[in-house]
Amino acid sequence: MKKGLFNKRIPTIFALIVLIGIIGTSTYLIQKGVFYVGKAAPDTQPQNLSISNITDSSFTVVFTTSGQTDSVIAMSNASTGNSITFDDRDKKSGAHNKYFSHHISVPNLSSNTTYAFKLIVGGKDYQSSAYSVKTGQPIANPPFAQNPLFGKVLLPDGSIATDSIVTAITEDSQIISAITDNKGEFILPTNSLRNKAIIDYVKLNNNSSFTITVFRQLMSATVKTTFSIAQNLPPITLLQQYVFTQTNEQASTQSSQLTVSSPKSSSKTVDIISPKQGESFVDFRPQFNGTSYPNSNVTLSVAGLLQQQVITKADGTWSYKADPQLPQGKHVITLTTTDPQGEKITISRTFNIFPQGSQITESATPSATPTIKPTLTPTPTPTATPTPITLSLTPSVISPTQIPVTPTSTLAPTASPTPTPLPTIFLTPTKLPPIASPGGTENTIALTVVSIIFIMVGTALLFAL
Repeated sequence: MKKGLFNKRIPTIFALIVLIGIIGTSTYLIQKGVFYVGKAAPDTQPQNLSISNITDSSFTVVFTTSGQTDSVIAMSNASTGNSITFDDRDKKSGAHNKYFSHHISVPNLSSNTTYAFKLIVGGKDYQSSAYSVKTGQPIANPPFAQNPLFGKVLLPDGSIATDSIVTAITEDSQIISAITDNKGEFILPTNSLRNKAIIDYVKLNNNSSFTITVFRQLMSATVKTTFSIAQNLPPITLLQQYVFTQTNEQASTQSSQLTVSSPKSSSKTVDIISPKQGESFVDFRPQFNGTSYPNSNVTLSVAGLLQQQVITKADGTWSYKADPQLPQGKHVITLTTTDPQGEKITISRTFNIFPQGSQITESATPSATPTIKPTLTPTPTPTATPTPITLSLTPSVISPTQIPVTPTSTLAPTASPTPTPLPTIFLTPTKLPPIASPGGTENTIALTVVSIIFIMVGTALLFAL
């Protein structure tokens, strides 16, 4: 009897083990299915997509993804045939890398021609009727000599925001774009900036308004400013909004007693204002400033380290922040230009670079930030002979309006910002419809149905035995 009862229980125990195994396996598969849906869609879904830098022979597509992934542009056209275009950084490196921000420029196109394209992101195709662009006409007149926009982007935690898209636009221009480098810096050329119709160049002045937008993953930052300030912007932190404007106010606690003398330029002035002879810096990328003839070319060089051409402003002033970094030690910067009669003019200044944290006892004023540092001369009073005071003030005060997203943000371009609510601006010159997220839900449903069937069969088997 006992042996027969034991033999009857063996199938029951076996069925119970099978049922437990089915339930465990089903739970695991369902979890894997849910994980697939949660991860796949946001990794490759293009966000903040726009078309920029349109010329008569090229255009650029920029967009972000929430995760790092590879991407290309695919086109099929009678003039180009079937073509694949990689990210601009991959063209330089020769590798096919994964990015959060994607900046793909398509060159060697025909003028006044419409091109349709599709995106291949993480191996998935994205197509839309709005994914097309028409190149412009060639422009006969030469482009204007205009300085580029320059700035640096930071993440909310203060670290460098590499791999970020920066776009800029004026009321009269098309959108232009660039990608931040490994220092978080960007340069947006304006000398070939075209108008909205892509048929002529845009002439900028110091008061030309710019809207600059930065994208990385699902974060963005917006800056409203003018051309004169955008040539050397304060750092931009993602998840912030700014307004940088220029005022005639002079921020100083001794403004009633001091007068500010900013470097002025006449048509006969060629000089290096900073560095002064023998000046020392604790910044490996010091800011150089000076004067020359208005709207003229000035060549700056440090032997064996850098050579850069800059264009002076309408008032004859120029500025340049050293790039790349200069090594510690003694250096000589040389300015070379020509006067209206074509005569060559050369001026040199000796300066020193010390590592950050060094104690400098010289009379020179360190240039740790990209600002011009004018000398303040106190006004004499009948009762005392004032001692000259050197303060680090910019000739024109920039009053930003910062709207922090989180209460822990500490970025403050000026001492007393005035908060002004601003809407978040997403610049898309070509309106692009949203793209449906890639699937994955059907996999989870199928796994769930199969798992339920397995559980029901296992239960029935348990009771049958």
